[in-house]
Amino acid sequence: MADSKVTIETGVDQLVKYLKYHKATSVNELAQVLNTTPQTIQSWAEFLIEEKIVGIEYKLTTPYLFLIENEKSKDLNDFKREFQYEGGEDLSIKEYNWKNYIMNIIETHKNFFVKEAKKRHLYNTDELWEKYKKRVAEL
Repeated sequence: MADSKVTIETGVDQLVKYLKYHKATSVNELAQVLNTTPQTIQSWAEFLIEEKIVGIEYKLTTPYLFLIENEKSKDLNDFKREFQYEGGEDLSIKEYNWKNYIMNIIETHKNFFVKEAKKRHLYNTDELWEKYKKRVAEL
Protein backbone atom coordinates (compact mmCIF):
# COMPACT_ATOMS: atom_id res chain seq x y z
CA MET A 1 0.00 0.00 0.00
CA ALA A 2 1.40 3.40 -0.94
CA ASP A 3 2.26 5.92 1.73
CA SER A 4 -0.29 8.70 1.37
CA LYS A 5 0.76 11.98 2.90
CA VAL A 6 -1.69 14.84 2.80
CA THR A 7 -0.36 18.35 2.55
CA ILE A 8 -2.63 21.09 3.76
CA GLU A 9 -1.92 24.38 2.04
CA THR A 10 -3.94 27.41 3.02
CA GLY A 11 -4.75 30.36 0.83
CA VAL A 12 -2.18 32.33 2.80
CA ASP A 13 0.45 29.70 1.96
CA GLN A 14 -0.46 30.02 -1.72
CA LEU A 15 -0.26 33.81 -1.53
CA VAL A 16 3.22 33.78 0.01
CA LYS A 17 4.40 31.13 -2.46
CA TYR A 18 3.08 33.19 -5.38
CA LEU A 19 4.81 36.33 -4.14
CA LYS A 20 8.05 34.38 -3.67
CA TYR A 21 8.25 33.82 -7.42
CA HIS A 22 6.66 37.04 -8.70
CA LYS A 23 7.36 40.71 -8.21
CA ALA A 24 4.92 43.06 -6.51
CA THR A 25 1.42 42.02 -7.55
CA SER A 26 -1.84 43.92 -7.29
CA VAL A 27 -4.47 42.75 -4.84
CA ASN A 28 -6.95 42.28 -7.71
CA GLU A 29 -4.52 40.12 -9.70
CA LEU A 30 -3.77 38.02 -6.61
CA ALA A 31 -7.50 37.53 -6.07
CA GLN A 32 -7.84 36.24 -9.64
CA VAL A 33 -4.79 33.96 -9.45
CA LEU A 34 -5.82 32.50 -6.09
CA ASN A 35 -9.49 32.29 -7.03
CA THR A 36 -10.76 34.43 -4.17
CA THR A 37 -11.95 37.99 -3.56
CA PRO A 38 -9.86 41.14 -3.18
CA GLN A 39 -11.38 41.54 0.30
CA THR A 40 -10.01 38.12 1.30
CA ILE A 41 -6.57 39.02 -0.06
CA GLN A 42 -6.71 42.28 1.95
CA SER A 43 -7.61 40.32 5.09
CA TRP A 44 -4.72 37.89 4.63
CA ALA A 45 -2.41 40.79 3.82
CA GLU A 46 -3.20 42.55 7.11
CA PHE A 47 -1.87 39.57 9.05
CA LEU A 48 1.15 39.09 6.78
CA ILE A 49 2.04 42.79 6.90
CA GLU A 50 1.80 42.80 10.69
CA GLU A 51 4.16 39.79 10.80
CA LYS A 52 6.52 41.57 8.37
CA ILE A 53 6.28 38.75 5.83
CA VAL A 54 4.62 40.87 3.14
CA GLY A 55 4.80 44.57 2.38
CA ILE A 56 2.32 46.81 0.61
CA GLU A 57 2.90 49.71 -1.76
CA TYR A 58 0.46 51.85 -3.66
CA LYS A 59 0.78 52.81 -7.30
CA LEU A 60 -1.73 55.61 -7.67
CA THR A 61 -4.60 54.05 -5.74
CA THR A 62 -3.89 50.38 -6.50
CA PRO A 63 -2.39 48.33 -3.65
CA TYR A 64 0.45 45.96 -4.56
CA LEU A 65 1.78 43.24 -2.25
CA PHE A 66 5.37 42.04 -2.23
CA LEU A 67 7.34 39.52 -0.22
CA ILE A 68 9.75 41.06 2.28
CA GLU A 69 13.16 39.48 1.85
CA ASN A 70 14.28 38.72 5.38
CA GLU A 71 14.68 35.80 7.78
CA LYS A 72 10.96 34.95 7.55
CA SER A 73 11.08 34.60 3.78
CA LYS A 74 14.00 32.16 3.82
CA ASP A 75 13.35 28.58 2.91
CA LEU A 76 12.43 26.69 6.09
CA ASN A 77 15.13 24.08 5.51
CA ASP A 78 17.82 26.78 5.13
CA PHE A 79 16.69 28.37 8.38
CA LYS A 80 16.68 24.99 10.13
CA ARG A 81 20.22 24.21 8.94
CA GLU A 82 21.47 27.59 10.19
CA PHE A 83 19.73 27.05 13.52
CA GLN A 84 21.19 23.55 13.94
CA TYR A 85 24.77 24.39 13.08
CA GLU A 86 25.24 27.56 15.13
CA GLY A 87 27.33 27.25 18.27
CA GLY A 88 28.88 24.13 19.71
CA GLU A 89 25.89 22.31 21.20
CA ASP A 90 25.27 18.62 20.62
CA LEU A 91 23.09 18.01 17.52
CA SER A 92 20.40 16.19 19.54
CA ILE A 93 20.06 19.26 21.78
CA LYS A 94 19.83 21.50 18.72
CA GLU A 95 17.12 19.28 17.20
CA TYR A 96 15.15 19.51 20.47
CA ASN A 97 15.62 23.29 20.59
CA TRP A 98 14.59 23.61 16.93
CA LYS A 99 11.33 21.71 17.53
CA ASN A 100 10.53 23.79 20.62
CA TYR A 101 11.32 26.98 18.73
CA ILE A 102 9.02 26.05 15.84
CA MET A 103 6.21 24.74 18.06
CA ASN A 104 6.21 27.99 20.07
CA ILE A 105 5.85 29.98 16.87
CA ILE A 106 3.12 27.66 15.57
CA GLU A 107 1.06 28.02 18.76
CA THR A 108 0.84 31.78 18.23
CA HIS A 109 -1.03 31.14 14.97
CA LYS A 110 -3.66 28.69 16.21
CA ASN A 111 -6.49 31.26 16.26
CA PHE A 112 -5.75 32.24 12.67
CA PHE A 113 -5.65 28.55 11.65
CA VAL A 114 -9.02 27.85 13.30
CA LYS A 115 -10.60 30.94 11.74
CA GLU A 116 -9.39 29.99 8.25
CA ALA A 117 -10.50 26.36 8.70
CA LYS A 118 -13.99 27.46 9.71
CA LYS A 119 -14.19 29.76 6.67
CA ARG A 120 -13.68 26.61 4.61
CA HIS A 121 -16.43 24.82 6.56
CA LEU A 122 -13.94 22.50 8.30
CA TYR A 123 -15.28 22.06 11.79
CA ASN A 124 -12.95 19.37 13.12
CA THR A 125 -10.39 22.11 13.79
CA ASP A 126 -8.80 20.53 16.87
CA GLU A 127 -8.01 17.37 14.93
CA LEU A 128 -6.74 19.35 11.94
CA TRP A 129 -4.62 21.54 14.22
CA GLU A 130 -3.00 18.49 15.84
CA LYS A 131 -2.25 16.97 12.41
CA TYR A 132 -0.76 20.27 11.28
CA LYS A 133 1.47 20.52 14.36
CA LYS A 134 2.60 16.93 13.89
CA ARG A 135 3.54 17.62 10.26
CA VAL A 136 5.46 20.74 11.24
CA ALA A 137 7.32 18.84 13.97
CA GLU A 138 8.46 16.30 11.35
CA LEU A 139 10.20 18.95 9.22
